[in-house]
Amino acid sequence: MFNSLDLTNQKFGRLTVIGQGSHIGKIKAWNCVCECGNNKLVITSNLRSGATQSCGCIKKERLQKNNPRTTHGLALTPTYISWQCMKTRCSNPNYKQYYNYGGRGITFPESWKEFANFLADMGEKPDGFTLERMDNDKGYSKENCKWASRKEQAANTRTAKRLTYNNKTMCMLDWSRELNIPYIQIKNGYHKGLSAEQILGA
Repeated sequence: MFNSLDLTNQKFGRLTVIGQGSHIGKIKAWNCVCECGNNKLVITSNLRSGATQSCGCIKKERLQKNNPRTTHGLALTPTYISWQCMKTRCSNPNYKQYYNYGGRGITFPESWKEFANFLADMGEKPDGFTLERMDNDKGYSKENCKWASRKEQAANTRTAKRLTYNNKTMCMLDWSRELNIPYIQIKNGYHKGLSAEQILGA
């Protein structure tokens, strides 16, 4: 049964599961965050079989490999892929999450249209980190961006619910780790309208 299986925090390829998601057709799926920062909804069988290992950025890397216009020698690096994904989120209306980025006014500097300028401002992407906006209501810029761990990225998403308990406020994922309570249990309690004391103090 789906409810007896919890893949939360497990990693499959470049995807880390952050919780249960909605249906894909009639099949329940998992919310995942990719190393490049994109979110993706994936069914259990595709995760476990390795059929889906990224948000699609692996395919983009392969396409970039034979692109003669990329002469800087960094077309296949994680830094370059993060830059490409940032531009897509902000400027491609066909991107499925565009409404959360360009569709609500999230932009990037004119200078960042050139990868060399982005690289000069941000440096190379550390292994396992993603490009994060520190203020999610502001655009991408040198001042508002940093390379963040997947844990930091997940905690800073607009959809990360925060609970205050014992005068301390954290997102549900961090409470799960700190108190060793299953994330899905905290999430279900929140959606049932229970108080933080009922959810975390039980």
